[in-house]
Amino acid sequence: MSLVRIALHSNALFSACTGLLAAWAPGIVATWLGTTGVGEVRIVGVQLLVFAAVVAAVGRPRTVRPLPVMLISAADAAWVVGTVPLLLLLPGQFSTTGHALMLGVAAVVAACATGQLVGLARQYAHPDGSSPYTHRVCVEVPTDAPADALWAVISDLGSIAQHSPDLQSSKLVRGDTPGLGVARRCVNQQGKGWTEACTAWEPGHAFTLRFDADAPDFPFPFRALVGGWVVESRGEGASVRIWWDMVPKARFGGGLLVALMAAGVRRSMSSLVATMASAANSSPGTQPAGVRRRFAAVAC
Repeated sequence: MSLVRIALHSNALFSACTGLLAAWAPGIVATWLGTTGVGEVRIVGVQLLVFAAVVAAVGRPRTVRPLPVMLISAADAAWVVGTVPLLLLLPGQFSTTGHALMLGVAAVVAACATGQLVGLARQYAHPDGSSPYTHRVCVEVPTDAPADALWAVISDLGSIAQHSPDLQSSKLVRGDTPGLGVARRCVNQQGKGWTEACTAWEPGHAFTLRFDADAPDFPFPFRALVGGWVVESRGEGASVRIWWDMVPKARFGGGLLVALMAAGVRRSMSSLVATMASAANSSPGTQPAGVRRRFAAVAC
């Protein structure tokens, strides 16, 4: 089990046990804390039980979604940060035992939050482990389009802007025919552009693009960026796997930056590939699909 899932399950278990005790026996907990707020203790207990259920659900998938983990970690941080001022501003509200209990709970919560964030960054570590600063994001999108027709659309490198609402334009700037050695220039809706050169080409199957991260107008926060597309037959349709290997400019917190980027990649790639699949199904000689659906990207 990955570190991020271990931390999430630990958080859920600790929150559930603490919440159950506070909700089931608020009088006992109030006595330990040295407070008379029995009703408040019960309310906090119920909230912790709800929180535990949410955390457990987020930690179930083998590859957890970044955004919910970050929101959970933010809630944990708020608990920890709020504990110290509460004890300082209301010194007579809790007993000595209560102070120790609240600080102990905050320490456990802080440990869970740290494990979640560190584990989330490790989830996107490069699989070869060559460098702690190199990360990989990979998504896979199933489609109902035939692999050959889908490849024809995806491999038309200069036309990607026709399928992506995030791009203002795209064109080949080196070479006339898509293949090894060609380069394309993409410009997003904010007017920022970048160049990608094809460094590997497997006709009908896959290609790799190296981004010119050294260009003065390179808009992404990476010192190095390489990406690739892979098209494979899946039953009557095909799947598209899209991956990026990247080295963030910021070494501290770079893994979390990658994780945050991955949260938006699923949505954008789902939309992009769905549009490409629609174009592939509409191409001459292709049997149209009977049902249109929105394809959802999954981590790979």
